[in-house]
Amino acid sequence: MASRVTCWYGHATGSWWAVARDGAGRWRLVEAASQVELGRRLVELGVYGVAVPPARPAAVRSPAPRYHYL
Repeated sequence: MASRVTCWYGHATGSWWAVARDGAGRWRLVEAASQVELGRRLVELGVYGVAVPPARPAAVRSPAPRYHYL
């Protein structure tokens, strides 16, 4: 079953981050050097899905884009 994960790029750290539930249902903070590595780490936690950009109006811009794995 797919679970929702919030991902973002940390400008201060230069890393990609995600908050996700592992297979046991515990919340985990995941850090990775790239989006590809972050995806691999999420799969290791048992999180599967497709990355989709957040639904926001085009006029509103966030300094750090966030992606959700569904």
